[in-house]
Amino acid sequence: MVTAVLGASTIVHFFNNVIFSTIFTLNTFYNILAAEKTTLSNILGTY
Repeated sequence: MVTAVLGASTIVHFFNNVIFSTIFTLNTFYNILAAEKTTLSNILGTY
């Protein structure tokens, strides 16, 4: 019983880490793209 609970807890913890990492990575990527877009716009002077 204890093993099952620990196993489930570990799986939930693992998925939380994966989801958090994915969101963090996507957020970072989006911020980089936004910064690049702003930089390009400033260089081109179109926006």
